[in-house]
Amino acid sequence: MIKTIGYSDLLSLWTRGTRNGALRRLGSLKKGLFRCALEYCRRLGPIANPKLIGMIEGIADRIRDTIGQRIWRRGLDLAHQWINGKVAAVFPNVKRWVCEDQFLFWLGTDALVNHRFWIMVQRK
Repeated sequence: MIKTIGYSDLLSLWTRGTRNGALRRLGSLKKGLFRCALEYCRRLGPIANPKLIGMIEGIADRIRDTIGQRIWRRGLDLAHQWINGKVAAVFPNVKRWVCEDQFLFWLGTDALVNHRFWIMVQRK
């Protein structure tokens, strides 16, 4: 079955993005692609090209994104960096902290608000 994207789907995403401010965070190229897809669907019908649908779905994910989802994603990204890097070897408590939801949320919030890079220093 071929997946298609119709005008009503794109219009609802455009309205949501306008209301929650997600369209302002998009770059001009992505915003232009989305507007062209919206106009194309309005005039000619649903889009069926899989490559174009993939690009539009990527933009749609950014539009649907809420602040809570961005905080969780940023916290998880930092936690993965810490576990895969040398931080977990030097500080064994980090593995326990990463399992706690409150710590991940705090880590993501701190990273988004302060744009801070964490430097781990081991005390002797």
